[in-house]
Amino acid sequence: MTIVQQLMRLVPRRGTLPEPLALEGHDRAVVFLHGSFGSSGNFEAAARAVQAAGIPTVGVDYARRGLADLGHGEQQLAEAVRDVLRHVPVVDLVGHSLGGYMAFRLAARPEFAGRIRSIVGLGAAFKGMPVTGTRLQRRMIRWLVGPSFDQLIFEVPPSPDKHIHPDLMVVSVVSDADTVVPRSSSNVEDIGRVVHVDGVEHGKMTDLVAHILEALDIPSAHTA
Repeated sequence: MTIVQQLMRLVPRRGTLPEPLALEGHDRAVVFLHGSFGSSGNFEAAARAVQAAGIPTVGVDYARRGLADLGHGEQQLAEAVRDVLRHVPVVDLVGHSLGGYMAFRLAARPEFAGRIRSIVGLGAAFKGMPVTGTRLQRRMIRWLVGPSFDQLIFEVPPSPDKHIHPDLMVVSVVSDADTVVPRSSSNVEDIGRVVHVDGVEHGKMTDLVAHILEALDIPSAHTA
């Protein structure tokens, strides 16, 4: 465990998910995937609104707040999604930042072909992050923070469309105030729909409840 990962254990988590609804008897569930330094409770408002519409939600904390090995994080997420799919036919994935990238990794797994109905990204790093800094700087970040940042960097961005099911619906919510994830990573116009919002900082995009509900085809009356 890195220095930052140890310190993050002392940092209070923002938000608490509501008591989950039973999965049995529903035609879908919504799974929330947090970003780097995040936790599932970041989606508290959205989860409450989704469950008010009678749709069960699941939040998954993975890879030590998204800082540890993403391969292990994917295994944690896959196990959680696999468990949900034992009870419902399909799931929707809602991912913030790193969570959007992880959602595409899950959708690329053959076992989930046709079982992931949609992916909703919020400032999502769907295509990874561009190379920044020197090798020495990235090595220091890996030592201090964890391997996830280095694993998210690509000289040539991955092409999610080559690996996902053709019926998968993708919505990317992007903000002109997002200074963390570049538009080149969150843009999915070639395979989905992009929704633009104004003035919402990257860390606050999990609070875009109305946009999340609209992307999930849930009537906006349930925002209350």
